[in-house]
Amino acid sequence: MPLADFCGGQIYKAGGFLPVYITSLSFVFLGLFYIWLIPESITKRSHVKTEDTDDINGETKEEANGKRENICQRLWRFFTETNKLLIETFKYVFSKREHGERGVIMGMLALSFIGSMRSRDTNGLLYTQKKFGWTVTQYTNYKSFLVFTLL
Repeated sequence: MPLADFCGGQIYKAGGFLPVYITSLSFVFLGLFYIWLIPESITKRSHVKTEDTDDINGETKEEANGKRENICQRLWRFFTETNKLLIETFKYVFSKREHGERGVIMGMLALSFIGSMRSRDTNGLLYTQKKFGWTVTQYTNYKSFLVFTLL
């Protein structure tokens, strides 16, 4: 994170806000491409027969019968298969526990969510500009040094 803050300040100094936003957006797309490029770590075993397959080869019942799915069925199947782990996670988090542990877990999740939404230093740049006459680059250099030293 300190490196990103430092680079963001230098990019802003060189070209303004537009190159900063373009760089940020390009790294978002690069991250999505990276996710798409890496193979899924959870793999199906080819010798295990699952509930929606008829044979060991992995053909579904519809494929074995020669039926074709329409686009809505394919999208729904894609959505459910890709989000199984997320749904299992929600089921696990919201399951009842003894001694009120579910409330503790929900409270910790709520606090972390609220903490991530609340920014602690939104007025830091405005304050240093008014008080010390700092530029955006000087402020981002300061912030990156501060975060680096606090690690």
